[in-house]
Amino acid sequence: MNRPQTRKIFAGIAAGAMLLAGCAGETQDQSSTATSDAAGEAPVEMTFTGAGNLSWLNVFVAHEEGIFADHGIQSNVRLFDVGFLGTEAVMAGEAHTAGSVEFPLLNVLAQGADLVVPAVVVTADDQRIVVDSSIESPADLRGKRIGLIAGSAFEYAFVQYLEEHGVPVDEVEFVNVDAAEQVAVLARGDIDGFLNVEPVVGRALNEFGDQVRLLEPGIDTVYSTRIHLQMGREWVEANPEAVQATLRALIEANEFIEANRDRAVEIGAEYVNMEIEEVSDFLDDANFRYDVYWNDEAAAAVDSIGGWLVEQGRFDEVPKIDSFVVLDHLEAVAPDQAS
Repeated sequence: MNRPQTRKIFAGIAAGAMLLAGCAGETQDQSSTATSDAAGEAPVEMTFTGAGNLSWLNVFVAHEEGIFADHGIQSNVRLFDVGFLGTEAVMAGEAHTAGSVEFPLLNVLAQGADLVVPAVVVTADDQRIVVDSSIESPADLRGKRIGLIAGSAFEYAFVQYLEEHGVPVDEVEFVNVDAAEQVAVLARGDIDGFLNVEPVVGRALNEFGDQVRLLEPGIDTVYSTRIHLQMGREWVEANPEAVQATLRALIEANEFIEANRDRAVEIGAEYVNMEIEEVSDFLDDANFRYDVYWNDEAAAAVDSIGGWLVEQGRFDEVPKIDSFVVLDHLEAVAPDQAS
């Protein structure tokens, strides 16, 4: 499929979950009040972090529809410019949950962060390769200059993509370009394409029109974005019921999104500042799934990405999965989703 011709690509989705770091900016806090649960216990106050993009739609829905409250959680949603800043907030004791892909998570774990991952809570295929329209297939990437963020999920995914499609990695020039500069660098002719997510992808398509295209087949043939729920180990060990309540709430939020699509899209549009139609189409285009799970594919991705980061000299040893993935709570809540 050729998405520039068959699907709309939209600006307004932040690149936060995919980047290794970002600049802190204004945060948005939204609170809700939970009533006491059926056992008469006081609600647990929890701060959930995220970024203003659809990778946190399940959190937005659980907060706005009172799902957290129904599970005995008085929720506060704190949005950052970049999702990884939520991980830093958890590490600093300023929040209870965060989410990111494998790269920033493994980096902080390798540096000694004491975080626990109870489950993967979002899966999507949102990376895109924007290229000059003369590049029609992966084979045409030979001899081209492709901009990406060095040492990030983009670089890893692109290496896997080239290998999958039989293009020698050393025949493609990787150019380290920050996300905010990629469209301008492409306009200057210093690169022939780049890897990113929205809103950068949509910005390029809108600016260059038919001078650029999304390369197909896409990155989704080799890599899927997985958002790993993250909590501080000490807090998890002290609050097992709250961890399980969080997982139950996110599972229910997923069910709500599937059963009440229009309302979920409306909530998403409010949080990410997009038109309702744009949110709906982008959810489909990037194949967002909000299942709460852990499986062999998630574990294999951690091992593969961790090994690549070691090869890149980011750290000496891949953090062992069983040292931070704690499935006791998922097994208690949804044993069929834990493997």
